[in-house]
Amino acid sequence: MCFLVGIYSKKQILQLYLNTVAFNENIYGVKVAAKRFFNTTPDRLKPEQAAILVAMLKATSTYNPMSHPKMSKGRRNLVLEQMAKNNDLEEEEKDSLQQLPLNHTDGLKIHTTIHSKVQAYT
Repeated sequence: MCFLVGIYSKKQILQLYLNTVAFNENIYGVKVAAKRFFNTTPDRLKPEQAAILVAMLKATSTYNPMSHPKMSKGRRNLVLEQMAKNNDLEEEEKDSLQQLPLNHTDGLKIHTTIHSKVQAYT
C-alpha cells in the first residue's frame, strides 16, 4: 500500500479501505457493517457504535458484538480511550460512553401472517 500514498491522500486511502474491509459474516465495508450491526448508515452511527466497528478491524470474529459482547465492549472502550487521547472525544463523554451496554441489533425483522391468538386455538 505504500505506492498508494503518492497517488491518494491518507483520507482517500482510509475511505478505500473502509469500503472494502471484511467485518466477518460475509459483511464487506463499513456501510454494510453499520446496517448489519446497528441497523443504520455510517453517517448516523453514534460514537460508541463507530468505536465498535473500528474495534472489530483488529479481529473481526473475536470482537464481534453479537458473538463476543464482553470482548467487543472491552475493545470498544479501548478505542474510545484512544479517541479521547487524540482529542476526538471529551474525557467526560468518553467516561459516559464506556459505561454504556452494547445494545446492538442485527437489523433483522421478521413479519408473518400468523395471528398468535388464532394459532393458540389450533
